[in-house]
Order: sequence, then structure tokens, then C-alpha cells
Amino acid sequence: MVDTFTLNQLVRYTYRECSSAENEMIQEMAQEDLDIQDEIKELKTAMRNLPKALFSAKARTLQNILDYSKK
Repeated sequence: MVDTFTLNQLVRYTYRECSSAENEMIQEMAQEDLDIQDEIKELKTAMRNLPKALFSAKARTLQNILDYSKK
């Protein structure tokens, strides 16, 4: 992959967290660089395959947090 973009920037691009200018620049570079295209494809595949995290805290735990935040 070209050193123009860091993996962090490509991850942010994959999760649509880039600025418009950065997004546009990555898209332009990906059109010209197969390594960047491949990296983006891999990141998108990984994102789809990640399990959706479910969080269900016990009521007592939530109450402890609320009580603490009042202090």
C-alpha cells in the first residue's frame, strides 16, 4: 500500500468518519492504486463480519453508575 494513507485513515474512511476532502482524496487515490482498493475491500469485509456487540448491564450496575454521577 502506498504510504500516502495510514491504516487509521482507511479505517475512518470505511466507517465514513472522514471529512469530505479526505474522503474525496482517498477515493481518487483508490481509483489509481490497487493496493489501496484491496485494503479498503478487506476493511469493508472485516467490518461486515464483526459481530454486532450487544450490551446489557445489570440494573444494579446502572444504578451504581447513576448514583456515582450524582456525587
